[in-house]
Amino acid sequence: MNKNEISCNTIIDLLPLYKEEICSEETKELVEEHLQSCGSCRSLSESLTVAEPVKAAAPSEAETFRKVGRKLKRSRFTKVMAVLMCVCIALFGAVNAAWYFLKYRPMKLMCEGMSQIGTGDLRETPNERKLSIYVAEDENYFYSVRLPNYLNFTMGTATIAPIGAMGIDENGMNYYNDGTQPILTIPHKIFGTDYYFVGCEVITSTELSPTASSYNVSWYTFETDPELSRVIKPALSSSGETSDIMGEISDMNDILETHKDELAAMKQAAMDRWGKYLK
Repeated sequence: MNKNEISCNTIIDLLPLYKEEICSEETKELVEEHLQSCGSCRSLSESLTVAEPVKAAAPSEAETFRKVGRKLKRSRFTKVMAVLMCVCIALFGAVNAAWYFLKYRPMKLMCEGMSQIGTGDLRETPNERKLSIYVAEDENYFYSVRLPNYLNFTMGTATIAPIGAMGIDENGMNYYNDGTQPILTIPHKIFGTDYYFVGCEVITSTELSPTASSYNVSWYTFETDPELSRVIKPALSSSGETSDIMGEISDMNDILETHKDELAAMKQAAMDRWGKYLK
């Protein structure tokens, strides 16, 4: 088809593109050639106007400064929050690492060769639970280790008792079968280790018949020095309150002296099993 044979309707459709100068060079030449030979289309082209694009008013200098200021404030706030978040994450990671390597891991290593308290197999019985308590025994002593709670730097103990003196049930509760034998508890502390002698006072209930064989047992704990030679803190009852039943510190020191050989043997057994983790 010859260019001159293009219909006026086609040219009319192309005129808006032509007037806005958004058509190709070939289309532009085609339209101009038609306009030269077609008066009606040329008149239409001359009367056709294209609206000028509306230009947004330029913001004032004050508004520009306000916008820049808001962006800078948002940017500074974002940076500050990002830095604080990084610091918090770093501190949290550092505390976790300190707790794990200084507290939990050494005590977990103490549990080597011991059995975990709890019933069932977690893989087979999801409703059962395993406690963070491990126990073992040999021909002479019963051993137990209570691991610290998460991020707790003060809890965690290792206990040694003569066979038959104490035990721990599947719920993690201590029970005592003999109220006359000493029990040695070794708290695991990051900065040094203290030894605790745990004594027992047997109290006969006045409500029972004098001939009855039943009795109530209350336990009292007092802290000694690492050599187990003297008391450095008064006794606490099983309820956690200071006890006056055990008497003065001098009386407690007499108890230490009475059980000196038994305590020394237990301390040596404890150090043989756990000593390398307590240094």
